[in-house]
Amino acid sequence: MSTIGTRLSALQDRVQDTIADMNPRDRTMLGGLLAFGTVVVLGGGFWWMQSTLAGLEARVSDRQDQLHMVGLLASDHNEAKTKAEEIKTKLAQYQTQDFSSFMEQAAKEVGVGEQLSSVRKKSESTNDRLQELVYSVKLTKLQQDQLVKVLHAVEASGYPVKVRTFKAKTRTSKGEKSIDVDMEVATYKVVADDAEEEG
Repeated sequence: MSTIGTRLSALQDRVQDTIADMNPRDRTMLGGLLAFGTVVVLGGGFWWMQSTLAGLEARVSDRQDQLHMVGLLASDHNEAKTKAEEIKTKLAQYQTQDFSSFMEQAAKEVGVGEQLSSVRKKSESTNDRLQELVYSVKLTKLQQDQLVKVLHAVEASGYPVKVRTFKAKTRTSKGEKSIDVDMEVATYKVVADDAEEEG
């Protein structure tokens, strides 16, 4: 420790001797140079600190935006999950009722039971946990108000149906007009997975 102190003391003496040997003009220039160097170092340090703080603030802002986005996604996920459960419950209400019997009942309720010519299953497909059954439905000799009533009875009943195609043909017999309808209707059922069946 004493060796370092001795060296520093010698260095200080040399600096003092050097400054003492300088003329006033050189001393002023040295003072100005030291002052300029100090300003540059302090200014550079301040700029670096400002730049670092700005970078940290930008990162914090990005993290806050990401956190907000995660919150929105979580909210959307919960809403979708709730809606899916509601749809599943609604589908389960009609799980045991066959579409053919539903269609016959709906036609009878609006007074067109005799005009329901046929209800025939065309195809069946299962996607993940949802089964889609497609039926061909034919009604004949309907009046316009009867057609409106039967369509309303089918679509507003709550039974999970979707009319995929609809063809109507007008016919005239003995001066009276009637409508023949041929439509393709898709119905849906929830397919229970193995875990639910075991539970």
